[in-house]
Amino acid sequence: LLPFHARLGEALASAMEKASTNQIVRSKDLRKVLRDLLLEQKWLTPIAAGYLYFARPEATQDPAVLQTQIFWPFLSQYMQDLAGEDYCASAQNSLDLQTGQDTAPKQMVLITKKTGNNQLQLENGLNILWYKNAEAFPARTEKVKGINVMPLDIALSRLGPRDFTDCRDEIVMALRMVTPDLLLSTLLEKPVLEKAGRLASVYRGMGWIDQADRLLKTFKAAGYDDIKEEDIEVPAFRIPLVPVKSPRAERLRVLWSR
Repeated sequence: LLPFHARLGEALASAMEKASTNQIVRSKDLRKVLRDLLLEQKWLTPIAAGYLYFARPEATQDPAVLQTQIFWPFLSQYMQDLAGEDYCASAQNSLDLQTGQDTAPKQMVLITKKTGNNQLQLENGLNILWYKNAEAFPARTEKVKGINVMPLDIALSRLGPRDFTDCRDEIVMALRMVTPDLLLSTLLEKPVLEKAGRLASVYRGMGWIDQADRLLKTFKAAGYDDIKEEDIEVPAFRIPLVPVKSPRAERLRVLWSR
């Protein structure tokens, strides 16, 4: 029998070889004897059936590490194994990621092209839900934290009424980050007047009058005379409508303005 340090060294070398770039290891890729040793020595942290996180023992002692450090690389690997590139975060989750949200949401919702409906429950009440809807799959996706997400213009065009209450700050940030011309073009692809009207209302409530008027006039010029603004309560602060370079810096500005 090899001495302990030799067995641990072999196990670590094997885990390093099998770990993906984001430190996720699949159980099936490690021999059971090596996997059990690394679990015992706290070098591997179980995430879900068949998936482990490979890191120094002291790096995972904080109970909150799953919500910040482990969740996103795990989700990236898990969805890649499950659906390849044929998945995308929901509009609200895409908006969160695009605007610099680092903490895992209590519920992560994803759309897939081919994989059927299911969900996965993790520790700390985190839940991942995915459902098949090829028709609703966005024409374009982007990568944030290794996750396929909707570009801001598409995410904003798909928000529901409740989102304008639950994530008003993120909507304000997104409107500053997206090119107005691109947003207008996307809204006109599959016009939903209530959604366009809500975005115009946010523009106006934030003091971005020109953008609000332009959105309404463009829709009316396209023949949608019934468009109207909705009564949306916007955040109690004003930020100039200027280009945003860093989502996290913008999130800090919004918090500071509060």
